[in-house]
Amino acid sequence: MNINTNYVNAHLVYQLEYAGLVIEHNSFDIVVGRLPNGERIAFHLIERDIDVDYIGEMLRYNAARGMSTLLLLWCAMLLPDDGALYPPYDWMWALVELYGGRIYAYENEGPTAWLFPVHFDAAPGTTRRHIRYGEVVNMLRLETQRVHTEGHLPGDWRVAGFGEMRADDEPIPPPRGRGRRSAPAGRRHPLQVYFDALGVPSDADFEAVRRAYRALARQHHPDLNPAAASVRRMQDINRAYAVLLAQWFEAGE
Repeated sequence: MNINTNYVNAHLVYQLEYAGLVIEHNSFDIVVGRLPNGERIAFHLIERDIDVDYIGEMLRYNAARGMSTLLLLWCAMLLPDDGALYPPYDWMWALVELYGGRIYAYENEGPTAWLFPVHFDAAPGTTRRHIRYGEVVNMLRLETQRVHTEGHLPGDWRVAGFGEMRADDEPIPPPRGRGRRSAPAGRRHPLQVYFDALGVPSDADFEAVRRAYRALARQHHPDLNPAAASVRRMQDINRAYAVLLAQWFEAGE
């Protein structure tokens, strides 16, 4: 497996756990998570060319085991550039029909990764589609649904995707253009949600993060705070601290 996909796998697992999912299986290119309501989702990280038959096989295999399917494609290798007017392949049409006009994609810059939708918007007078990169997904908007398709992959399917972003989600823009690795000026830090959870700026150093974590832990630890929300707040604090520590460790800082 491509080393970039390993980084994306780690990011995906972090995000799923942060959103409250239980990881039941992780073979790097396939992750199975269970939502708090008991529904199960199989996440497939796709880094090579696929075809319609392969998509159908994955959908049927997962459905037979009570799972919805979410395919995440390596954008730089498999999907067109942002802003292109593009004639989709048959497998792209199949995914666009499954996921409501979009294909879910991933990109990364070293250990930092982004998951985002690539919209295939209709272009009047042509079978081509306008390609539009969407905002980074919010795992708290993860949902499952059953869809019926009649085009390139006809049938009834169990799929997963992300609901509409809300104003208070503060979405992070994804990388723009094929293979782009550098972060544009003005972008929110990809790990901003974790810095926010600890109440520190994204340029905070290790010592500032450590002090913030200790102060919040003393304030919200369930043994010290009887409020019902303290358990979830402490989970958020622990997750943010663990993610930021992992980033510094991988960076060798």
